[in-house]
Amino acid sequence: MIITIDGPAGAGKSTAARRLADLLGFELLDTGAIYRAVTLAARQKNVAPEDDASLKHLLDQTRIELRPGEVLLDGEDVSSEIRTPEVTAAIQGFADSRLVRKIVTEKTRQLARGRSVVTEGRDQGSDVFPDADCKFYITASDEVRAARRHAELLAKGIRIGISEVLSSQRQRDLQDASREVGKLVCPAGAIVIDASRLSEDEVLTKLIEYLPRGIRPLDPRDHVKSLANDYLSQGDPLGWFDALYASAHRDTSKIPRADRRPNEHLMDWLDRQRIVGDGKSALVVGC
Repeated sequence: MIITIDGPAGAGKSTAARRLADLLGFELLDTGAIYRAVTLAARQKNVAPEDDASLKHLLDQTRIELRPGEVLLDGEDVSSEIRTPEVTAAIQGFADSRLVRKIVTEKTRQLARGRSVVTEGRDQGSDVFPDADCKFYITASDEVRAARRHAELLAKGIRIGISEVLSSQRQRDLQDASREVGKLVCPAGAIVIDASRLSEDEVLTKLIEYLPRGIRPLDPRDHVKSLANDYLSQGDPLGWFDALYASAHRDTSKIPRADRRPNEHLMDWLDRQRIVGDGKSALVVGC
């Protein structure tokens, strides 16, 4: 099953897609990460975005894989490398390439084949998966989106006026809506959700309300079993552990064993040893 979530920048579609995928036990198809991996590969080989011949040769020889919490480029985990400022600054040239767009679209469809996925972007329900089982379009007012982005920048220590953020955002919206390839549109048949006055939890609730009948949120224990089996089939019996915690994004409801209570055996030992911990630090080693 394929669920697409499209919408303008800052509307909250990325967070909504991740949370919905986690809740349903679906895979999150991060198409942005694929474009970043393409950009990284091209930069490593000094291939320019306008050099179609070299780009095609490079991408024909390059293997990109998505795993929970990981992006692999020819078998190497490049999850951190694709998020560097250098890649971010260069990605637009490759994302606007008609050739790259075509190749990534084909790759995205291959990755989704036979799987249950949630994918988000600006052309997922219109161009990449026009026959998706369920399509959403999440939007929000210009002012709300700019305010969210402004708060994010301030949290990172970047001082900038709200009017400047709003102006930059409107310019990007215009560019996204007028691109030759991968333009931002509301897909035919998509369910529109205005998130201007909705919290992240309320957006998630709306998405669940509109899902086709028969789809139910996944029990966290089922997700753990599915993740463990996936890594076992890859010959990596321990890989699921880090992937589970990475995919939870600090949400302890996604970790079945996280009861958020002190371990009773540890507490008993502390009492018997008469340990007084006030003002002290402790290192607890688990296995």
